[in-house]
Amino acid sequence: MGREIRRVPADWEHPKREDGSFQPMYDKCYETKCREWYEECIKNGGKHIDKDSETSWFHEWDGNPPDREYYRDRDWTPEEATHIQMYETVSEGTPVSPVFATKQELVDYLCEHGDFWDQKIRNDK
Repeated sequence: MGREIRRVPADWEHPKREDGSFQPMYDKCYETKCREWYEECIKNGGKHIDKDSETSWFHEWDGNPPDREYYRDRDWTPEEATHIQMYETVSEGTPVSPVFATKQELVDYLCEHGDFWDQKIRNDK
């Protein structure tokens, strides 16, 4: 399972679905991702980059435009994103740890408690 550490605000609470499970989210804001998707589409004239492909339209190759549900509402400034949180990256990303102020706090927590999926890591150093 893939993991990554993301910068988050100190008071960040990852959104949840109606059933209480975490909403998978990419580490990017919706507006930024939409801009990137549309710029790439326009750059290619709305067509697939590979002219020999059976799928000729950009969205058939790259997927539909981004879905707001899977992105943050806005970008965070470096002054806002002062803390860290461990995420799994098999899906778009859901948290597997609480938010911490330092990497050492995150390491200590993971060594003692494991992640939200109860997969402890070893600290042999």
